[in-house]
Amino acid sequence: MKVAFVNVNAKQDAIGGRELTFYENKCSIELGTLYLEANVAWRPEDRTLQVNLLHLLSRGEDWRSALGRFAPDVVALSALTYYAPELAFVAGWVKAEFGSVVVVGGPHATALGRSVLDDDNIDYALVGEGEAGFSDLLDLLREGGGDGGDGGGGGSGGDGGSPRADVVGLVYREPDGTVRANARGVVPDLDTLATPTLAHLDPTLFAGYTSLLNLKVRYVPIVTTRGCPYQCVYCHDIMGKSVRYRSAAAVVAEVDYWREAAGVDTFLVYDDIFNIHRGRVREIFAEFARRPGLRFAFPNGLRADLLTEDIVDLLLEGGTFYAMVAVESGDRRVQEVIKKRLNLERTRRMIEYMGNAGVILGSFNIFGFPSESEADIERTIEFNASTTGLSKANFFVLSPHEGTEVWDMAIDQGYEPPRGGAGEGYFSARESSPTAEVSWHRLEELRREAYSRFYLTPARVRKVLTDTARNMTPQEKHTFHSVDYSFVLRQFLDVDSLDALPRGETTELLHDLLPAGVLSGY
Repeated sequence: MKVAFVNVNAKQDAIGGRELTFYENKCSIELGTLYLEANVAWRPEDRTLQVNLLHLLSRGEDWRSALGRFAPDVVALSALTYYAPELAFVAGWVKAEFGSVVVVGGPHATALGRSVLDDDNIDYALVGEGEAGFSDLLDLLREGGGDGGDGGGGGSGGDGGSPRADVVGLVYREPDGTVRANARGVVPDLDTLATPTLAHLDPTLFAGYTSLLNLKVRYVPIVTTRGCPYQCVYCHDIMGKSVRYRSAAAVVAEVDYWREAAGVDTFLVYDDIFNIHRGRVREIFAEFARRPGLRFAFPNGLRADLLTEDIVDLLLEGGTFYAMVAVESGDRRVQEVIKKRLNLERTRRMIEYMGNAGVILGSFNIFGFPSESEADIERTIEFNASTTGLSKANFFVLSPHEGTEVWDMAIDQGYEPPRGGAGEGYFSARESSPTAEVSWHRLEELRREAYSRFYLTPARVRKVLTDTARNMTPQEKHTFHSVDYSFVLRQFLDVDSLDALPRGETTELLHDLLPAGVLSGY
């Protein structure tokens, strides 16, 4: 059996041949399909192919040709909701070209569940953690000849096969078209999972592209936990509310493997909240502190009000150089509305401590929560702009998604979902405001104001210069500065040239920060 794993992570016009923008070349290593491949007991005759669409496109390669040469029997697609239209496009092309069995998994499939199979080109979905059921699905398809959603696997399994009703996490069609959904897949003991190795991933292939860090650096992503216990209204429940942990020994062993086998010393931790268990953080980073030269980044975020000064010190000692924290709102009432319930006073204290101790620190923030007023948003802007510890900040306009609590809250406020479907407005709502208190147009104005107030001050530019000088090589600094400030200046402030900015200390510092011509090349 030939199985192709495809990460659908590029927009449709780019898939069709449009030149990628500077920002789209943020080509990250996707762990989900790598874990799937690593956890199948493959037979000697089996063949696999990993396809990262954005990676192929950024190299000028044709993803259709890559799949055509492989001629897969099964195509396993993974995507975020942002790429839902592209997921449908790729599924349709694969089905028409090869007649392959199309299986969809990952965050989008888990969030939508049964409705994924509204697309006739998709034969199966795997919801939850795909490792729990993917091997059984492949055995089922081997028995049935791989004939898609109506065919094999309906009977009792032989030789390791399994009836469809017994495949954990499987969403499938009965012969009469009825869609069935089995209980979502969960892996209780994460140490039972195999982790990706050089057999599945060559990290040098991604070293020339900016990652989630806005850096061009050879790295490997790792995951040490799954699940999140918090009840934030804007989040989908992808991995469940019960947190499961890999043992400290397993995490350290994975880092040691990549360092010894491939010379990798930079690791991106993809956990939702790595620091959810303080004792475990101490255990892991005490080991990393004994291994000089390691570098760790937390692009998905640490929970700031769970940090302590001693943990920050240990994170630094163990090689942490970059982290994000999710503030979302600087208003106490809104924190209760969204059920994040962040301790804002402790969060500020930890931001100042960690950011001024040497970590490049950034924040995530969202405007437009239901019932949020302009005064509430002003408090979020001021919370970020008044810090000395942050080097960067991201400001988004809320895009409610069906299946989350905030979706119902926004509908009650008069929110109208994008007509183009789930893939539209993922990073910013489109024209219809999710809060009755502030118009969509005003939300976008406030977003621009937030970026200007945060980034365009002499103190902030000096902070970025200091942090990057302490933590990055000259080439890394060039990439980090170029992506972050170019994105803000071009996308949000409509600045095509530094000469268009008012003269003053900030502009002079930006000339020192950004290479000549970087904005015109963005």
